[in-house]
Amino acid sequence: MSTTRVATLTRAVWTEALGIEVDESTDFFLGGGHSFLAIDIVARLGDELGVEIPLRALFDQPVLGEFTAVVEQIVQSGPAA
Repeated sequence: MSTTRVATLTRAVWTEALGIEVDESTDFFLGGGHSFLAIDIVARLGDELGVEIPLRALFDQPVLGEFTAVVEQIVQSGPAA
């Protein structure tokens, strides 16, 4: 499991939102996630990290490790305009 700030935060947000322990292979939707939780997760992560995370990112990459990689790329690209 990646130990970057983004990875740690993303894992914590998913754990809280889904109410289960998650790891890099956890699929958001198979773990009980749905569209309203997805909206909450991307909003919380975006606020915490100071970037805009498209909701589509979670739908396109529903596995925690893959979603985290996308979020890390967004963070490296810089803050939202």
